[in-house]
Order: sequence, then structure tokens, then C-alpha cells
Amino acid sequence: MNNNVDTKDAKDTKDTKDIKDLLGNTTDYISGLTSGNEVDDNPDGKAVEKYFSMKLKVQLKAENIYSNIKISISELLDDINVYLPIKTFENNNLSNKVAKTILQQFNNYFENEADIEIDLLIPNVIGSKIDSFFKLIGKYSYPEQISINPEINYLVIVESTYCLKKNIIKKAEQLRKLILLFSRLNKLYQVYKDYLEDFYEYFIKKRLLYEPSFKNIKINSYKKDKSFKLSNFDNFIILFASNSQIKLFQDVSNKMNKISLLKEIEKEIGIGTDILKCFRFPYDPKKEIVNDKKKFSNEKDENEHESSNPKKKKEKELLDNSYRQFEYLIEKVNEEGNLKVKLIYLDLYLNVIAPKSEIIKQIDDLKNIILSNEEKITQTNNELIRTNNELTRTNNELNNKLTQTNDEMLKMKNTIKALVEHIRKNNPDFNIDDMK
Repeated sequence: MNNNVDTKDAKDTKDTKDIKDLLGNTTDYISGLTSGNEVDDNPDGKAVEKYFSMKLKVQLKAENIYSNIKISISELLDDINVYLPIKTFENNNLSNKVAKTILQQFNNYFENEADIEIDLLIPNVIGSKIDSFFKLIGKYSYPEQISINPEINYLVIVESTYCLKKNIIKKAEQLRKLILLFSRLNKLYQVYKDYLEDFYEYFIKKRLLYEPSFKNIKINSYKKDKSFKLSNFDNFIILFASNSQIKLFQDVSNKMNKISLLKEIEKEIGIGTDILKCFRFPYDPKKEIVNDKKKFSNEKDENEHESSNPKKKKEKELLDNSYRQFEYLIEKVNEEGNLKVKLIYLDLYLNVIAPKSEIIKQIDDLKNIILSNEEKITQTNNELIRTNNELTRTNNELNNKLTQTNDEMLKMKNTIKALVEHIRKNNPDFNIDDMK
């Protein structure tokens, strides 16, 4: 075995390992080279959320971020039920009939809805920064392209998940609740601005931004702050950040257009009232014709037979339909003018956009290119050596022939000289030039 080759291979292996180790050491949070392993458990979900928060703050150049926000829907309904009667009583230009309609709409949308927990809020992010970020992560996101107005501010809402596949049921429901809260609440405010302007600002300051001065302020005593720009909370981007693969979504989006995709999902899973009310305005559940084809529960069905194992079948169907619901919500809500949803892949390191697995692949590809080029260089060098040897042999042959020719010419010259001298002995006037 060639020791030089062994040494070289060992050095190449060490160099590659050093590069990969360096890449790992720059993460601040070490994860496997293949992110989103569907087998591994989440080592620390809160650490992942915190890291995503740091990374998005850096990438979006955000001034402020707000994390771990809990919104009580019952408190939202209590606030509106206290606020509107007082508002209409104090302002003769406001109609009690319209106020009742607004209250009914709040109940239609939010009654019996569960509380909402938000991992991260990033307010006042200019669209141009978001657009630049989206262009960088295009191939690592779904949908790859989303229309962003570069001149307006967005409220960015972030939901983090360590492994999207394992948590798809929970995340599909979380996405539905986020769409319902932000799109419908803002819609109500936009349509009934004279009635809800103070209320909407109060909700943002107290329930979203947790302003310290709002700790003891009640809705019935709040008046609008003229310096506070509510327009910064008219446009929303919901980001689902995951360090697991999103290839499944990308494959489906490449197969069909949005309209056919939405119709197919509606046909497959049916669209119930919980989803319909995210996209209807005004919304009256009594007038909606719904198609609740799929109803699921974690409780055991009384008619289940253990032999056929219907529980596992139901769980698989629930997973499949949750994925389809998640996909439907993303595609459907992106048709809305002021709310966009994007699923993004983020690896656990701060200043690099591409996933670590992609970088490792490129390092390996570069190494292979270098090795391939080294082989080509060695081959070319060997060919040059062979050519040089051939040139040397040719040159030696030419030199030998030249020496031989010179010797022969010298010998001929001496012979001619001797012949001339011999002739002159008998003919002293002989001149060789006379023979020309």
C-alpha cells in the first residue's frame, strides 16, 4: 500500500472534518448536519424558539421583538362587550344597531375559540427588508414567491417548530387561529373604524405589545393616542419557522396551480365552519353551508373493533388532513390583500441563510471538484513530462546528427585540400576556382 496516498487521504479527511467542525462551532447551538431528523426528539424546544427569534431579529434588522405572547379570547370578548356600549353612549353619531351587529360579529368569529399563544411578534418591519429576506431564502421556503409591498410596514408573527411533520396537527390549528384573529379583527376595525379605532389600538398595546403603562388601564377609560400609528398594524405576515424539511409542500405546489390545489383540498377534506369563518365577512354560521367531511377525536370510538385497528387508521387520516388543511390555509390566505403566510426553513446558526446541510453538500462538492482537478493536473503534468522526454530525445538525436554531419564535412574538406595539394605538385598554376 502506498504510504504517501494514505497520508494524503488522511489529510483530506482531516481537512474536511476541520471545515465541518468549524461550521458547527459557529452555530452557537449545535444540531445535526441533517436538520429536521424525523426520528430525533426535540432537545429543547424553547432553545429553538429563542434562537429563531435571535436570527429573525438579525435578518429583518428589527428594533424590537416580543415573545411568548398569550391572548385570552374570553378577555377579548369581555373587552368588546364593555367597550362598545360605552362608546355608543358617549357618541350620539354612533348607532346602537350597528354596535349590536359588531358585537354579534365578534361572537360569530371568536365565541368558543381557544386562547392563542404566539412565539414571537416583530412589529414595524418595512416591506423592503422582508422582501430582501424572502429573496434570500426563496428556495428554502414555501410558497417560494410572495408579493410584498416594500413601502409599508408589516407586523411579523412567528410560530416556531422543531419538527413540522411531528407537530402538523397542532400547527395547522395554530395557523387557523392566527389567521382568524389577525385577519378578522383587522377587518372589523377597517369596516367599523369609527366604532373600533380606540378598541383596536388598546388591543395592540395591551394584548400584543404588553406596554408597561397599560398594566392597570381598562378598556372603558382608554382614548386613542394620536402619536401611535395604527397603520403599522394593518398588514401581517405569519411565518412558520422550522428546521425540518418542507420538500413535501414544494413538491405539491409544483404539480398544480393554486386554484386547482384549493379545489382539490376542499373536495378531499371538506371545509368546516372553523375554516370558513377565517375567510368570510360578514360571517353568519346559520347561513353557511358547510362540508364537514372529516371529524376527528383522540377519544376511542364506541364502534371501533380492535381487530381492524381503526384508531391507527383514524390517526393517519387526521395527520394527512391536517397537512392538507395547513397547505390549504397557506394558499388561501395568501390571496388576501393584507395578510401573507410563509413557511420558512431556518437552521440553527445566526448569520447564514442556507441550511447547514446545503453548505456541507457544497463543501463536499467543492472537495470533489478539487480532487478531480488534482487528478487532471497530475495527468497533464505526466503528459508534459512525457512530451519533454520526447523532445529531449529528439533534441539529442538532432545534436548527434549535426555532430556527425560536421565531422563528415570536415573530413571532406580535408580530403579536398589534400587533393588540391596533390594536383599542384604536377600543375603549380592549378586553382580550384577554375573548376566552377
